[in-house]
Amino acid sequence: MYAPKQTNSTLNKILEEVRRLRLEVSLFLPQENLEEYNHPERIKQSYEKALRKFPPRS
Repeated sequence: MYAPKQTNSTLNKILEEVRRLRLEVSLFLPQENLEEYNHPERIKQSYEKALRKFPPRS
């Protein structure tokens, strides 16, 4: 089995790679601005209602 130091090192390398992958994805899928839509306040209210009804798993 791995020694604790090797496990931490491996985990840190994996986490670093995951961070890089997330950054790459965010470059291709940028955040949208609600102001570009016709009814941004209605969209926000619907989103908040959905979060209350279907909370994200933690």
